[in-house]
Amino acid sequence: MTMARKKHRKPKLSKSRWYWPFGSREKSSRSKRPSEFAPRLRIAAITIGLPLITASLAVGFIYMEKYVQACDAANPRYGTVIFENIPDWALTQPVRETFKEVLGQSQFPLNRTSARLVEERLSKLSWLYNIQARTDDDNIYVRTSCRTPSAVIKTAKGQFYLAIPATDDPLGSSGAENTLVVLDYLPLSKLNLLEITDAETHNMPSPGKNWLAEDAAAALTLIKALEEMDSRLCLEKPLINEITSVNVANFAGRKYPNDSKKPRIIILLKDGIEVFWGAAFGQAGAVLEANETEKLSKLYTFYREHNYTLQGSAKYIELRNPQTGIPRPQ
Repeated sequence: MTMARKKHRKPKLSKSRWYWPFGSREKSSRSKRPSEFAPRLRIAAITIGLPLITASLAVGFIYMEKYVQACDAANPRYGTVIFENIPDWALTQPVRETFKEVLGQSQFPLNRTSARLVEERLSKLSWLYNIQARTDDDNIYVRTSCRTPSAVIKTAKGQFYLAIPATDDPLGSSGAENTLVVLDYLPLSKLNLLEITDAETHNMPSPGKNWLAEDAAAALTLIKALEEMDSRLCLEKPLINEITSVNVANFAGRKYPNDSKKPRIIILLKDGIEVFWGAAFGQAGAVLEANETEKLSKLYTFYREHNYTLQGSAKYIELRNPQTGIPRPQ
């Protein structure tokens, strides 16, 4: 008996089943795609958020500063001004008194403005520069540099000033030859400064300014030469310690124009003896005097021959006469 082969029908796929994979794929694709609004939201958040954060911090700092100021005002603390690096030559009682006078008070409140106030007041002293002040919980500390003066100058009004050559000024003061820098006067006994007397001071500027003064500059050049000789020949007992002043009343023959025998520059010793130096550096040949090297050699030879002292050695000491030949005018 032959059995009829069953005809297997391929099952029909329903429309829903036929379209489901496509529908699923399309749905899945949508779910995995990033939102089109996400980048825009991030940009908006950054654009709006950062300014808000910055503004909030600024407001916070303002309130914090006001709070600190309110605390300082309610509970003020005071401190003393302490100088950390003042040179030894300035550590004198007159200098301390000058600092007190310029500062105007012995103690300052320890707040944010005190350091700046101290700097502003100390800057009035022309021999101080690079002034830096800082506060801590106890005091105000000052670090500063100092111009070291070279001599003392007295004006016709009786006022004293300190001076340094502009070429030696640590602040780099510009100026022509024979230019000095005028400083405030302070009694600085540790420096043993010599006085320059009878200089023309009618055009002397205020402290801190440059001063064109040929006579005073000539005296400072002589003082510097004496200091160099002391450092080379008699460091333990400098000759300059026996000198009180350098007189330039007859500088360039202005006081005695018709008397060439009158010395143009005179060194005055502590016991009243006068040392006739003569013409300024570079001008000796014009008035037939010994040159500067010979004058210095003669002076220091005399000094050593008299056991390193000039006190009571003579009525006066003459250095102008040449010993090595007749000088020629230059």
